[in-house]
Amino acid sequence: MDITTISMILAAALAASEVLSMIPAVKSNGVFQVIWNVLKMITGRKRRG
Repeated sequence: MDITTISMILAAALAASEVLSMIPAVKSNGVFQVIWNVLKMITGRKRRG
């Protein structure tokens, strides 16, 4: 697998996550939410609200 293929797979996964996030009945949107939560854990940020 070259870098182009990996980039296309990652872009497709993130696009699918964004589409799922637009559906009100879906509570989580998979890939993007996992990446976001990992980044929050790494930076030590807490959820606002």
